[in-house]
Amino acid sequence: QMSVQFNGGTPATFDSIQPVEKDLEQFIPIRKTIGRPSRIIYSPTGEVITVLELQTTSEGSTFKEITKKGPEKLENDKSRSLGFLIPLPEDSVKIGDSWNEDFEAEVSVSKVLRKKVPIRRIFTLESVEDNLAVITFKTKIMERLNDPKFSIQLIQKTPAGTIKLDLDKGVIASQDVSLDKAQVGVFDGQGAMRAITSVVETLVDPASLAQKTAETAAE
Repeated sequence: QMSVQFNGGTPATFDSIQPVEKDLEQFIPIRKTIGRPSRIIYSPTGEVITVLELQTTSEGSTFKEITKKGPEKLENDKSRSLGFLIPLPEDSVKIGDSWNEDFEAEVSVSKVLRKKVPIRRIFTLESVEDNLAVITFKTKIMERLNDPKFSIQLIQKTPAGTIKLDLDKGVIASQDVSLDKAQVGVFDGQGAMRAITSVVETLVDPASLAQKTAETAAE
């Protein structure tokens, strides 16, 4: 289930249980991913190394590698979209220590020219209790941008949040990510824009989720 709402308008919703005919256009790509499993191989530090997608032919179904680290290494944006883990430090850290993730985001300079802007995400280990690590992060743009037309394109690129990592299972138990940024001087210097985002993700038990889905479908 998904729901998207802009500026207090009517939410656009998607439910995979409902008939395909009821899907809104913006959710059609989401529908196409359902039932098409992928296998993603990570490095010990959470970096995406290889992605395998299930491909079906007349001879049957098999997982086929679509990306590979090395000469064909994934670009930052694509790697980040495929991965759901956070980057972990290569060396051991203690409570209070921080580590960085550097990547780039593109902004449009003109209709044909694009510029890459360096961005840094800073992670800090806040606590470890009952094998649950609490990690906070913040994001900052590493290049001074004097033109609001560039800054406005990056207004949603600097979130902050809290991540809880289950050290026993090696999975993220929850993520709470938010952003509240404003940019003035846009629209020919006469306007301002504010972006507010809040995303909460929580790990659920697959068996419980399957049971809930079955009960919903039976209603």
